[in-house]
Amino acid sequence: MKVRDGEAITYETTTIALRRGAHFFSALQVSDSYWPVENSGPLYFFPPLDMRLYITGHLDIVFPEEFLKEILRYQYCHQNEDGGWGFHIEGHSTMFCTTLNYICMCILGEGRDGGRDNAYARGRKWIHD
Repeated sequence: MKVRDGEAITYETTTIALRRGAHFFSALQVSDSYWPVENSGPLYFFPPLDMRLYITGHLDIVFPEEFLKEILRYQYCHQNEDGGWGFHIEGHSTMFCTTLNYICMCILGEGRDGGRDNAYARGRKWIHD
């Protein structure tokens, strides 16, 4: 939704714009969980957005439950064998991205030992190690 010159930015127009953006990006996501665009690989873009929406109480408003499941699936598919996450989908694990993705998984409801192939526990172990 484009805000025209002089048009007030309201809760409603902001919510509509966020939902439209989320629907647009979900339509671009391919079956094995990634977005085939020039910037498809960075693993540090989404977690801060997830955190901001959670802190402001808008996570469930902007993203339906199905979207949240897809975000987790993306994280599972791109977790490194050592349990961490890198700056991009082919990168070696870094503390920055592993911590961001670990917090994101927590916000999205993963339990202490949850996630596909114990993704959450493996991420925690990588951080501790």
